[in-house]
Amino acid sequence: MKQQNERAVSPVVGVMLMLVVVIIIAAVVSGFAGGLVGGKNQKVPQLAMDVTIANSGYWSTSYIKGEVTGVDAPIATKNLQIVTSWTKSFNNGTVITGGATTTPGIVNFNVIYSTHGSYAYDLWRDTVPQGYGTGVGLNSSIFAPGQGGNIFWTVDGHGTEYNLKQGTVTNSSWWGNYNLQAGTELLCRPFGGSNSGQQGGNSQYIVGYGVNASATSPAVQYQYVYGTIPPTGGSCPLTMDGGLGYPAVTCSGATFLPYPTGNQLPDPEPTTLIPSLIPGNPWDPHTYSIDQMQGVLGANWFWLRPGDIVHMKIIHIPTGKIIWEKDIVVQGSVI
Repeated sequence: MKQQNERAVSPVVGVMLMLVVVIIIAAVVSGFAGGLVGGKNQKVPQLAMDVTIANSGYWSTSYIKGEVTGVDAPIATKNLQIVTSWTKSFNNGTVITGGATTTPGIVNFNVIYSTHGSYAYDLWRDTVPQGYGTGVGLNSSIFAPGQGGNIFWTVDGHGTEYNLKQGTVTNSSWWGNYNLQAGTELLCRPFGGSNSGQQGGNSQYIVGYGVNASATSPAVQYQYVYGTIPPTGGSCPLTMDGGLGYPAVTCSGATFLPYPTGNQLPDPEPTTLIPSLIPGNPWDPHTYSIDQMQGVLGANWFWLRPGDIVHMKIIHIPTGKIIWEKDIVVQGSVI
């Protein structure tokens, strides 16, 4: 009898072990299937990148510059969000915090100025940082919809504005419209110069960051100068408002206004031609300015000095994973 009882125990244990194994396998399969349904099985891209942040106090030698040094595969910036944050403490106990979130399709650069010095001003609205080189398409227009439809005409007789709507021309250099690959460069600068608001071109403006407020005054370091440069010989229309014709004036200036506050943030309409003309819409791009540095580092980035630290991270939106993160020490200009 004893031997029979011992033999009877073995099948019971075997059955129990088999049940345990089946349950474990079922759990694994269920979890895998759930991941497929929820999209959690998406591959998290790999990104290596060098980033420099410089603030010299002047528009021409302050910037954010990034260079991608490696990826496992090209990464579409339409799937990436940039988040910056920083804290600065002063000797008197005052603490200032700053930072911004860059999201594809959300405007973070909004300035009115002229690059061509002819008959109209343009409203420049886009999403920065802008991309250059590898991974950035060639079939692009630097004008946002509503900015240049009456200036640049294509062989089919339609302006840039029309082609942007039709998808035949894209703003390839905007964040969200290009890919990150080894060699891709990212760039932001504060507003202040007549060559797309950047260094070079004809001259600097008397409005912007760290500029000369007049021809005889010294540059104001670490400060913004606000105002409107009056045109020579009359008034200048804005192309976004449908201004046409060739008036006998020189529209070579700019308007730079304080950063938006209250219900103006965030600006949600990068593709609306004239946001202020939509009934009940509070977004009026005539009434505020955001330059590229403000767009990525926040309105009060000008408080940053060499040695301060900015925390920057890049988030892969589909998975919610951080794919790049670094504490960046602010430099003076190294240009």
